[in-house]
Amino acid sequence: MKKFEIKFPYEDLEFAKGILGSIKAVRLYREESQKDTYFLTGERFSHLLVREGTKERGIIGKTRRTSITGIITNVNLLRLGKLSDLTKAKGILTITNGLMDQIEKSREVYRAEHALIYLDSVKDLGNFVKVSAYIRDPTEKAYKELFGICMNYSKMFQRDSGDFTLLSYLELLDKKRKDKDVNLTNEERRRKDFEFALEERERKQKEKI
Repeated sequence: MKKFEIKFPYEDLEFAKGILGSIKAVRLYREESQKDTYFLTGERFSHLLVREGTKERGIIGKTRRTSITGIITNVNLLRLGKLSDLTKAKGILTITNGLMDQIEKSREVYRAEHALIYLDSVKDLGNFVKVSAYIRDPTEKAYKELFGICMNYSKMFQRDSGDFTLLSYLELLDKKRKDKDVNLTNEERRRKDFEFALEERERKQKEKI
């Protein structure tokens, strides 16, 4: 399952719900708590995690390709229904891969025309809106169309590309721990995020040589 997504900080999620209500977006499920346990993969743009939630529960593998406009993500999910299975999976992956970090959040998901919209409240990071559109035609033209769809939704929340973050929650948390400069503007922070993503991509390419 491949998707194109954008994500941006958004403090007032209750106001965001009102916006979604005004366009008659359908809430797929109410707020639920999720705990994502990440494991080492050896690849910066590949994530392996066990998700513990009510609606989403299982092992998730993600690979990402970052562009200046957004993120293209390929997601594979192995659903695990029993809590005991999740515990076993975490134990096995801790031994085989090594434990990396945990992200805790609460999430509501809405379905709008051509997109899914996630309202996330992430521990130690704050609130975010994520707009995601599934890719059926993996061409540059299709990516531009999906970006246009996501941009239309971001404008509803009075956000533009300068407000987007290209980093995952895991990378944002790691960066927050390392980043001592807390007085950056949105544009400066986005530029640093993009430079950070480019540096990691270049490092990954050099490792393959």
